[in-house]
Amino acid sequence: EIVDPENEDSPLAKLSAMLEETQHPIDRKKIRVVIQEARLFGCLMKSFCRDERDRIQDAILTIVEREERCDEIIDEATAFLDDVDVLLRRFREIRRRYLDRGHERSDPSIREVCNTLDAVDEFISKILEKNLSEMLHTAQQALPPHCIRAMVEPIEKKILAEQTYRKEENFPFPCIEFTGDHEQYLYRIRFLKQYISNVLYLNIRQIEAQRRVRSLIAALFAGLAAAFATLVAIVASRRYPFTSVPFVAIGVVAYILKDRLKDWGKSTFTHSVMRYLPDMNHRIIDRTQAEKGERLGYCQESMCYRETNRIPPEIVAIRQIRRYTQKEREDWEQPIIHYRKRTHLLAKKILRSHKRRVNINDIIRLNVAHLLPRMDDAQVPLYTVAPEGGRIVTLQASKVYYLNIVFTYTTRKKIRQRFRSDRSQVETKYEKIRIVLTKEGIKRIDIVVPPTPPAQLLAEAQGDEEIWSISNRWED
Repeated sequence: EIVDPENEDSPLAKLSAMLEETQHPIDRKKIRVVIQEARLFGCLMKSFCRDERDRIQDAILTIVEREERCDEIIDEATAFLDDVDVLLRRFREIRRRYLDRGHERSDPSIREVCNTLDAVDEFISKILEKNLSEMLHTAQQALPPHCIRAMVEPIEKKILAEQTYRKEENFPFPCIEFTGDHEQYLYRIRFLKQYISNVLYLNIRQIEAQRRVRSLIAALFAGLAAAFATLVAIVASRRYPFTSVPFVAIGVVAYILKDRLKDWGKSTFTHSVMRYLPDMNHRIIDRTQAEKGERLGYCQESMCYRETNRIPPEIVAIRQIRRYTQKEREDWEQPIIHYRKRTHLLAKKILRSHKRRVNINDIIRLNVAHLLPRMDDAQVPLYTVAPEGGRIVTLQASKVYYLNIVFTYTTRKKIRQRFRSDRSQVETKYEKIRIVLTKEGIKRIDIVVPPTPPAQLLAEAQGDEEIWSISNRWED
């Protein structure tokens, strides 16, 4: 589908079509589309190579376990190499035509396109070599000797061909040297990956949401305090002369009260109002569609501590799942941090500009490094009696700490109705994960409860049925 010239969604088809349009006066918007499509093709190739590598590696391990014939896996590896050759040949033909156009014209925009195509070509070549090398390593370690030669030869040939190609094109750091620390080679790959993958990222502009509200509240109570002090001064001036001791004393006391009133009102009302306002606002900007970017939505974040008696019953239920005694269920008074993130996306704008992108990934990073220094040693000794001989043996046990996180996913969609006002459809799911920590860092992550509707959660909490098991563990 990618190499099909009739496929309008293919980056290669768009690059080929845009090549002819650049013969006309340069349009900056068209140049931006060409650069975007080239980088998008690099992302597609990266995902394609990674997925095929994982699939073939899994197939190799399956063949070894079942002691099956190797013909099928050799055919799959050969088909993968053939597909890669077709994709690279088509892309490099288009790149060469753009490079020829760049030599003919000295326009900076054309040179920018050529530089982007060079970066994409270099990135694909190095990523392909990386994935083929990992595939080759798995084959050499797992396959029987009679299968290795037929599997390894075409892969080695392709790796060497890509190295030769990068040398001919004078790409920076074309090969991995066998001496040194390879610092520049890795930095080059990381730079290319960041540059090309940015086409899939949305730009976030951070705006502090509470600054204006704080300023407004401070100004309001400063005005009230000033009015109070002025009224006291007016009343005092009617009873005492300006130069008298009582008037001065009243003025000093009024000034003190004014200052305290201003600070008390600002702190009290700011805290009350801030509970209903986000800590931070973010504008979601797409820079691929315009020079200054196009707004695709906004995001609001807030965080606070919550008391256990103010937690919704669904959260209480999911929090108590996997607690085995009633005493353990009741004794759960622990600090609860409530982090809330609300994202509003303009679906029409996204679908108009990004119909090929079907998912948006929102990555939340949790830093647990500040918790580690206060933990005990990761390994502690355990003493027991050996079943044979009756001697005491020492075992090493991991001392772990649990960090429980409950996610609430709430999605709202507008449903348009003819002759009626639009209505909103709300869907809520809950998920619980447990981060198992040691002093050395994250040991594993347990998915205790997968994303589940609230009705099932409450049924589990009431003991109606057991529908979960701790699963999907992985090392971090």
